[in-house]
Amino acid sequence: MDTCFSHSTKTNLVKKIAVVSEEMTSQIRLRLLPSARCLFDEPVQVKVTGLRSRQVVTMKARSTDEKGMVFSSSATYRADGSGEVDLERDPSLSGSYVGVEPMGLLWSMRADTLLKRFQKNRSLNPHVVKFSVHEVEGEGSVLAEATNERLLIGDGVTRLPIKEGNIRGVLFTPPEDDLNWDSKAYMDQMVERLKHHGKENFESVCYPGAGHYLEPPYGPYCCSSFHGVVVKPAMWGAQIPRSS
Repeated sequence: MDTCFSHSTKTNLVKKIAVVSEEMTSQIRLRLLPSARCLFDEPVQVKVTGLRSRQVVTMKARSTDEKGMVFSSSATYRADGSGEVDLERDPSLSGSYVGVEPMGLLWSMRADTLLKRFQKNRSLNPHVVKFSVHEVEGEGSVLAEATNERLLIGDGVTRLPIKEGNIRGVLFTPPEDDLNWDSKAYMDQMVERLKHHGKENFESVCYPGAGHYLEPPYGPYCCSSFHGVVVKPAMWGAQIPRSS
């Protein structure tokens, strides 16, 4: 026995299905905690709620650098019994990385072109990363999205362009004393001087395995790029994710 519908009945049925689909999707939330706006070197907790129990989804991150180069990453996750995914707790099953990596979607972002590193020189503009969660089945439709603005300058930092003779640059001054040293050599000299004067109330921090190109934390990891001095591709030798 055949079942027939009039054109108006079909139209109403399609509308009802679309409304139900939108309602289900609107219940899914992608959250960036504690805030979607943070400093460049601060971690964020990525959580998804409102999924089906044990639903498998694909998490994606995407960002464009100042040269117009697109960097992206993706990872597959399985929700818990409550329909939640928490990147601080849950392991990636496959994708750009595997295992529990709370900031994996950021440091694993790659460009489609080889030997490209993320270019970010305009300190007044935040590093914008778009997170999204997608269905694994079918066309991989978007279930939820969120945008993370990662600021390169903290509150109270002043920025002064320098143009003196052949010198061109920018001086950044923090609201309190600047305790950063330019390299490990300077740090070693300071440690020796402190020890010479009998000081013990200090701590020195190193990053073994970070390679020759120390990048800001939680940014796209660059394993190789074109070296402007030697005019050749260079391998930076870092161990993921120690460089980020």
